[in-house]
Order: sequence, then C-alpha cells, then structure tokens
Amino acid sequence: MKKHKEKTTRKTRSRAGIFMALLGSAAALAVVVGIIAYSNTASAQQSDTQPQTSAGDTSADNDTAVQFANQKITIDAQTGKLRKPTVEEARALVETITGLTNRSAKGLRVERAANGMRKVDLQGRFQTVILAKPNPDGTNEVRCVTSLKEAAEFLGIDPSKIPVKNR
Repeated sequence: MKKHKEKTTRKTRSRAGIFMALLGSAAALAVVVGIIAYSNTASAQQSDTQPQTSAGDTSADNDTAVQFANQKITIDAQTGKLRKPTVEEARALVETITGLTNRSAKGLRVERAANGMRKVDLQGRFQTVILAKPNPDGTNEVRCVTSLKEAAEFLGIDPSKIPVKNR
C-alpha cells in the first residue's frame, strides 16, 4: 500500500494585503522623514534668530518665553535652560489635552444633508496630541497620545499629581 503524502500549503498574503502593508509603511516613513526634516529646519531657523519675546511673556523672575513651532517655550533666566511649567501652565496643558482627546459622543448631533450624507461636528474632540520629551542623551522622543492617561505615562508623571480643576 502506498502512503498518502500530506500536502503542505503555504499561506500567503493576498496582493491587496501586501500593497496595503507597503502603503502603510511608506506613509509612516514619510511622516517620520517629514518630522525629522521639519525639526532640523526649525532648529536651524531658531538658532539663526534671536528669541522672540512679547510683553507679558515673562514671569516675575524674568524667565523668557520663546515662540518655537507655534508653541511657547519658557526658558529659565538664570540657567538658560528649559524650565518645568508652573502649576497654572500645567493645568492649562491638562485641560487642553483632556479636551482634544475627549472620546465622549455626548452632545454631538448628526446632521443629514439633502443628498443623504451625514455629518457630525466633533467639536474638537477625538484628536490625538503629539508630545515630545528630551532624552538624557540630548535627543527627543515623540509620541502621539489619545488620552490624558497616555500623556502622563509618556511624560513619566504620576496621574494623581496632575493638576485638575475641581478634583
């Protein structure tokens, strides 16, 4: 009697799956390259210009507020280095991240157009927030977060220490 050989079949991805994986990889690579290119360009531009300060952007101890990449960065006047945010600044940051990453659909209305299309104004919710933190070696780490908890974990902050109004 002959023994029947079992055929071994190799499972392969479909062409569409491979194409989508390549497309996703290319998109991710393009985003990373864009961030690096922007970071290098912005760093060069920032080093070529004087710090831009405006009235009211200095605190009582003469810290300097510099505009960089549409963000206010505060530099300690004594050390010349970045300083930690004040309680008020941290509270404002927490409120901003909380509002942007809000995943609640409460109060959102679905509007229907004449052609049957439906539209929802998300009122600034359901966003991701890009955060960066300096590493000890002088590089920066960047991450997109979708909640205040993720932001706290990334920044190494104890969530119970987050300054929130009416806690």
